[in-house]
Amino acid sequence: MRSGSEDLAADLLRQVAGRPVYIHLDCDVLEPGCVPTDFSVPGGLTLARLGQAFEALATLSVVGLEVAEFQARWAPGGAEASTDGLLAALAPLLDAVRARTQPT
Repeated sequence: MRSGSEDLAADLLRQVAGRPVYIHLDCDVLEPGCVPTDFSVPGGLTLARLGQAFEALATLSVVGLEVAEFQARWAPGGAEASTDGLLAALAPLLDAVRARTQPT
């Protein structure tokens, strides 16, 4: 996939090609400082780019979602991490799944 944020959504949709999708987010792929993780490597996805990716994936049939490698604290015994940014990035996907599963 190309690194430009304008291409990420199109690349994902092309790769998935309309098939049902199970999403596994390993938070280690995010830019350091977005959320606490055991491993961090500069050059990862920002929460904004993650949100764009999830907006695109929300148009598909999502059969499952898993979030891994999110730590509750920035350091052992340190300050608690906020989930606000991560949940905002996940919102388009969660809203779409919720809308599809609501009784009509």
